[in-house]
Amino acid sequence: MAQRRTPTLHLSLLGQLEITFAGKPVPLPHRIPRRLLVYLCLEEGPHARPSLAELLYPYRTVENTRTLLRQALFRLSGIGARYGSPLVATRDSVARNPNFPITSDYADFMDFSMEAIAQNPSRLDHYRGPFLDEETDNNRSAWDGWVQGRRRTVNNQLARFYECLIRRAETLNDAEQAISPSLSAAIPPAGASSQLAAARLAVFAFIPP
Repeated sequence: MAQRRTPTLHLSLLGQLEITFAGKPVPLPHRIPRRLLVYLCLEEGPHARPSLAELLYPYRTVENTRTLLRQALFRLSGIGARYGSPLVATRDSVARNPNFPITSDYADFMDFSMEAIAQNPSRLDHYRGPFLDEETDNNRSAWDGWVQGRRRTVNNQLARFYECLIRRAETLNDAEQAISPSLSAAIPPAGASSQLAAARLAVFAFIPP
């Protein structure tokens, strides 16, 4: 008898957060469960429950955070339905289930090589906006710090890709061939690094009016 294949859980993290399972949207209206899922899928675990509670509930009592974290994990446990949970939880820790297929546009974007971008600049269409747009609390919490760190990583990668295309344009002396329309229309997010903004300006300098 053929083994049942688990559908893929996909996280769209560049721009506004979108989650799909087997190609269908996963509704997670509560911010803490979806943030917990994203964090555990990107950060190698296992993670101690107290550290997760401190990350997600910095202003709650210890007893309260235990209950809230348990409720968040319960909501996430049903994502895979009959295929099981994407997470593995014990009394002391929580981790991503290594046997559950999980993908993300963030991982794809960070895995692109310079050669792949040069050959097909449309791959930058993966970039829809800042990492986890609208998923910060605009304070100095550990969660906001983690998101901002990932955003800097994405911005630096995007700047390197711009630089790669600029060098290719210089080599080919043909910016229109080197740079896709989707890239020429891209706008760095608010707060983007100066490196990224400078790279974009340099790209436009190669595009004929």
